[in-house]
Amino acid sequence: MRRRCLLNRRALYVVSVLAGLMSSASASGIELSLPIDCTPGDDCWVVYHVDVAAGPDIRDFACGRRTYDDHKGVDFAIRDFVAMRRGVAVLAAAPGVVEATRDGMKDISFRGVDPKSVAKRECGNGVLLDHGNGWTTQYCHMRRGTVAVKRGQRVSAGQALGKVGLSGKTTYPHVHFQTKHDGKVIDPFLGVDRAAGCGAAAAPIWTAEVARQLRYRPVEIYNAGISNYKPDGKAIRDGTFLPWLSGLTDDAVYLWADVFGMEAGDVVVFTLRDGDGKVLFEQTRAASKRGSRGFLYFGRNVAGSRRLQDRLSGTVTIKRRMPDGVYTDRRTVSPPAQ
Repeated sequence: MRRRCLLNRRALYVVSVLAGLMSSASASGIELSLPIDCTPGDDCWVVYHVDVAAGPDIRDFACGRRTYDDHKGVDFAIRDFVAMRRGVAVLAAAPGVVEATRDGMKDISFRGVDPKSVAKRECGNGVLLDHGNGWTTQYCHMRRGTVAVKRGQRVSAGQALGKVGLSGKTTYPHVHFQTKHDGKVIDPFLGVDRAAGCGAAAAPIWTAEVARQLRYRPVEIYNAGISNYKPDGKAIRDGTFLPWLSGLTDDAVYLWADVFGMEAGDVVVFTLRDGDGKVLFEQTRAASKRGSRGFLYFGRNVAGSRRLQDRLSGTVTIKRRMPDGVYTDRRTVSPPAQ
């Protein structure tokens, strides 16, 4: 269960522009559905947008910083490696013809390989679709052995192309989705050449439903939990962390959060309550640096926590001060049932 509060007028403006111009997608000659089989904000998240800033500066379509220098696509991440192994389909965003495919590259974090081994194959296992009239879409980092289409094959919107993986130049499971028109990178949130820059007159080429699902979020909690011992960020991202262990003799309780789009100065508040709503502890942590993902936690001994396990409730809230207000994202968590 989560709650979001958006008080920043600039961000609200972005949402209104997207809503007001949804019909412009058909006028552009292409309309894009979601390129991954998931529910945004629930089991998948946009980590990076297209970089629309010139030079070394970075800006996404909303003039925020959820991108990196010269990023040419939109990255849709899944929660962890458990989800990757279970299988999340990559979908054709529009009808088209398969122009090229690649399969067979290993699913391995880029941190663990020689950069030369993926030179000119940074996309990893992937698919390139031609939609006619100069439009193409590209889908990268698919799981080895899952590419399900062949060159020259016609596909429909929503058809499975493969599954999300970890191939090519990536360190977490996601699909990099890239749109071009006449060879130029198009930001699907703007509907125009990314050289137009942030704040450009938007003509998004997402379908109306996808545009609603992908409303802009400056920062968001994509995973959070509660445990009775110190959380291990790597194990959580691997999907191997066991949140509540039996047989422990102390009464420690920890709350943790994994965050996409963190900036230095973001504030995370950890609040633990009992079944009657009484606050057992509340602690604030401030992010010390920017990162695509940030992991923060807080723990304390709580008298009787082993006995109260099924009555504990935690809330993790992240706040960012914006020019015109505060953006807030919140997640409520509870221990696993006994």
